Amino acid sequence: MRVVGLMSGTSVDAIDAAIADITLEGETVSLHPLGSVRALYDDDLREEILAALPPAPTTMQAVCRLDTRIGQAFGLPVASNPRILAGSLSAGRPPPHRVGGPRIWACCQGAMVK
Repeated sequence: MRVVGLMSGTSVDAIDAAIADITLEGETVSLHPLGSVRALYDDDLREEILAALPPAPTTMQAVCRLDTRIGQAFGLPVASNPRILAGSLSAGRPPPHRVGGPRIWACCQGAMVK
């Protein structure tokens, strides 16, 4: 299974993506790193994120707009990287993960793993 880990730190300068294949042989899970990519935030998006952080006041409208813009920004390093697209995502299958709150849920061969 090809997986992509995405994160952005508190500096709000870029989105980092680590790409790996995970295999299961018997009871052994192996991680095979394929590389990493970095996508810088646009200056206007970075400024908007920083302006919404405490102690500055913000609105739910601003939070929703940021949520959408950040989600779109997170998609860029994934959608534009041939190493990722060469894996299961290009085969028309849904991505093998989703992020929900502080936990990551993985979908493995029809089973949900927490």
